[in-house]
Amino acid sequence: FTSTPSSFCTALHYLQHNCNTDNTMTRYDKMDPEEIGRRAWKSASRAAKHMSKHSRIVNPSLEKCIPRFERSEVILGEFLGSGGFNDVYEVREISLVQNLEEAEHAKKIASPLQQEHRNFVAKHVFRESSQNCRYAMKFLSMDTLADPNRFCTGAADLVVEAKFLASLEHPNIIKLRGMAAAGTSGFATLKERGYFLLLDRLQCTLEDKIDLWADYDKSLASDKSGK
Repeated sequence: FTSTPSSFCTALHYLQHNCNTDNTMTRYDKMDPEEIGRRAWKSASRAAKHMSKHSRIVNPSLEKCIPRFERSEVILGEFLGSGGFNDVYEVREISLVQNLEEAEHAKKIASPLQQEHRNFVAKHVFRESSQNCRYAMKFLSMDTLADPNRFCTGAADLVVEAKFLASLEHPNIIKLRGMAAAGTSGFATLKERGYFLLLDRLQCTLEDKIDLWADYDKSLASDKSGK
């Protein structure tokens, strides 16, 4: 996001000042779980509305083109890693619901545009050249869900990330391929993967690249010394 510092800083400022404001949210046993879910949902919704209103980057028209998927349609593979709030898993298969009337969030996925984009993503789970999994799913970790403060902050953070990625197109920025059909209301379920993002899977990390560059430099140095 180096090209959009003002919008990104605005998002961070909003998250810092509108989440984690209730010091009573420290343990589940002191609060009704349903209330925790509602608070996380509200935090995420407020963050989304704030970004839609104030960010010059967020583009609602592009957001509508991002395909939505039911939680049950996406089959996960191996665990890839975790961050401050989220876990990331590879996507092994996307098995689209055949009867839309049976879908939990049918209205979100029934439009011709959604059907077209959903089918495209589902058909390209594997890369043709290497047969490696193309996508990864990112969602709040169980540790995050177990901490009410982090749950609210993480929910808002993930939604803001989705807002930005849905509106950005750049070869050096990871591409958003899909989102949870449940929308921010998925946080209220308190379920793992209640809300999620489908992203292009990184085939190598910055650490991998640094190692490759180091080996390359050593090879060049060796060639020069041998001459």
